[in-house]
Amino acid sequence: MRVVVVVCALTTARRAAGATRRAVIGFDVGTESVRAGLFDAENGEMLASQSVPHETRFPAPGYAEQSPDDWWRGMGEACRGVVAGADCDVVGVCLAATSCTVTACKRDGTPLRDCLLWMDARAAAESDEILRQGRGDPALSVNCGGAGPISAEWFLPKALWLKKNEPEVFDAADVLCECQDWLNHKCTGEWVAGGCNVASRWHCDGKAAVESGEGPFAGRPTSLLEKIDLAALGGKWPKRCVAMGDLAGS
Repeated sequence: MRVVVVVCALTTARRAAGATRRAVIGFDVGTESVRAGLFDAENGEMLASQSVPHETRFPAPGYAEQSPDDWWRGMGEACRGVVAGADCDVVGVCLAATSCTVTACKRDGTPLRDCLLWMDARAAAESDEILRQGRGDPALSVNCGGAGPISAEWFLPKALWLKKNEPEVFDAADVLCECQDWLNHKCTGEWVAGGCNVASRWHCDGKAAVESGEGPFAGRPTSLLEKIDLAALGGKWPKRCVAMGDLAGS
């Protein structure tokens, strides 16, 4: 399953001498490639596009991993491709990415391992465990009113798998986030979660999260995290959450 979540970020990436047209770049970080499109900021006309492939590794049945550094390399290459020769000022960028593509990293964004790609299903047992131990918790209402199932593709099962099977990675991670969050940080230096992901696949109250402003975003599934022995995850999530289309940073 692929979910598109867009968060905009202002940038001073490129100023063309004498240019009068304002443009934005949209990045779509997909399963097989990073795609970039350069668009007229006024009328939405596509001015250029570029696609850069990246590798997916399958180290075991049901496992799927990618290197976050490959996303960043692909974004840079695709960006250079669409602005080459363009007579415009780039005034903003936006990102769309797969979900839940879980990334464990240090505070400065250094990845501790390859990501668990959205299609990675290694956490099936953890999905069942969360449903069983969290039964009756209001945070599970998104899963058929609490009856389940919970997809192994979602954030909590993958985080719980890391805690149980790679505790050294889980403990060392300052940040556990999505592909999009990691790339927003690379672009802006800010750790920001996307409201769509938080509401649909992190078991959070999305409305409370995006309306809470600075500091740890509200609406976290605190009681559920405690029931499944994953309370530490809350401290590893990005502190701020923004709605689709809101500013992530500059």
